[in-house]
Amino acid sequence: MVNNIKTSDLNLGEICEDLFLQSYKKYKKSKNKNAIIDFKHKHKKKLIELKARKYKFNSHLKDWQIGINKINKACEYYNNGYSVYFFMMFYDGCFYWKYNPNKVKTDLYLQLGGRVDRGRDEQKQYYYIKSDCMKPARHQIKVPEPIDIFEECLL
Repeated sequence: MVNNIKTSDLNLGEICEDLFLQSYKKYKKSKNKNAIIDFKHKHKKKLIELKARKYKFNSHLKDWQIGINKINKACEYYNNGYSVYFFMMFYDGCFYWKYNPNKVKTDLYLQLGGRVDRGRDEQKQYYYIKSDCMKPARHQIKVPEPIDIFEECLL
């Protein structure tokens, strides 16, 4: 059975990745759809993981969930000379946190999180990036609000 919520989330992720590439032209998308890190700079040792969030950065939520596997992979890349950034697009802008092993204990914390609205329990331990550790991105691309996506389909 197809899970419409998960399909919608994946579609939104692809839309946001395309928007990201329109502004960050020096990056290329991973060919692996299930890659832990989404983008690699075409000439430099820079990587970006992009997450799309269906709410505002300045909302009731104060910290932003990221998978433990993504932080672990960032550590591996960092140890191989890469800079790794975690970008998050919201309805009101785009923000990032740069991985630094010396900042993990101060900028992140572990906590049970996840969701249960996609037909199964997806709760597990996640890292949370403290919102006050995130910086506005150079290009303020935004997650299209649902009405924007609907209107785009009508064009």
